[in-house]
Amino acid sequence: MKSSGIIYPNGTNILAQDLECADGLWHWSNKGQEQRYAWDAGYCYNGSLWDYYLRDSVSYDNDGGWNYSPADGRSHTYPIWAGIGKINETDACLMGTDRIFTNSTEIYSNEEVNGDKYDAWRPGYNEVFSPYSSPSSNNWNNSNSGIYIWLYSSSGSGPTTSAAFKIYKAGEGGYTDSSILALTPPSRPMGLKVLPCESQPVINNLKRIKISWNHNMEPDMRRTITGETDKFKRYKIYRTTGEDMYDIPDDVLQNSENLYDYLATVDLNENSAPYFIDSGLVSTCNDALCGATSCWEMYPVRYRVQAVDIYNDVSVLSDFVNTEAWNIGEGEGGYYGDNISVNEIETNEGIPTEYSLYQNYPNPFNPVTKIKYGIPFDGNVTIKIFDISGRLINTLVNEYKAAGRFETDFHGENLSSGVYYYRIESGEFSQVKKMILIK
Repeated sequence: MKSSGIIYPNGTNILAQDLECADGLWHWSNKGQEQRYAWDAGYCYNGSLWDYYLRDSVSYDNDGGWNYSPADGRSHTYPIWAGIGKINETDACLMGTDRIFTNSTEIYSNEEVNGDKYDAWRPGYNEVFSPYSSPSSNNWNNSNSGIYIWLYSSSGSGPTTSAAFKIYKAGEGGYTDSSILALTPPSRPMGLKVLPCESQPVINNLKRIKISWNHNMEPDMRRTITGETDKFKRYKIYRTTGEDMYDIPDDVLQNSENLYDYLATVDLNENSAPYFIDSGLVSTCNDALCGATSCWEMYPVRYRVQAVDIYNDVSVLSDFVNTEAWNIGEGEGGYYGDNISVNEIETNEGIPTEYSLYQNYPNPFNPVTKIKYGIPFDGNVTIKIFDISGRLINTLVNEYKAAGRFETDFHGENLSSGVYYYRIESGEFSQVKKMILIK
């Protein structure tokens, strides 16, 4: 920082302050040309046809200061550092709508040189920067700084009315890299993407949605699996959907796990690229999915991934990746993958150690779906179905049950398409989840 303000980095000038966005350091690539409005010193003008750049792949290396090639979105030259979302239809000189709030995939200039809403720190979006995160806390030349910065109020471990940070450095205060890793959560998974049609698997003659991402870099992500010689890394998979292509899936920038549906916990070989196949949905990559009179309805789908270290500390959720699926009524299976060692802690045989309510399957459904739940103590259990206005539709379960794991079916033959909610109550436990009926 100089008296004139923050100096943007330039090459290897380590005196400059290297400002990074909390959503990561990325390689950008030229995706073509678009006619776009742009900003320069506060002036908006029509840039006609300009090259535009989109994020290509995540980088875990520092950029050594501002650099055109692997740039982190800071450009004062003619290319447009672009985002995906919706162009402002009222005034093209105003910022467009970020993709989290729209199903549109238009290209608009997001001008990250001015900073954006992903900038650190934003509780529930990013909470830890370390030598293993992106952007990292390493020195400009990528040497390990040993520095960990943790916004621990975001994890529920600190005060919630103010920003509470803990800053560690390996080699100081008696801390080592390993001991700091044990105290802090992993960084959020990066590089989530939907694989192209040619890479999507066929299950029961229909292509299924396959996602992949980058393995987390933290050493304490490596865990031992019984009977395996390799090490594995654990992740939780989440999904949210819309009712139709006009409906934006429930989503939010911060603490998105409150709106997404949990799908599965998976242990993935560290020597293979991590992936997840959602075999319960049908990819729109299928060329012909029409019934006798009409095609099945398409709806938007979003996924996020969460990292789990060996101490069972969890990261905030990754950025989402979006795609579409066809409604085919009842699906089959919930996930799939011959490279996946699934660790279903919540669904092992035996008495559960905590209450649980699982996401119904299939979801969306037509007309029948299954609801699984677990109770660790004997007691009365109720499961009730409500419509979007809160009106009670049905009581599926209302009886005394011994501790254990259970499953019940919900039939929606006599209901109209739409969003419904199911709520479980047992003892002091209560939880609500959303499901979608599409006919």
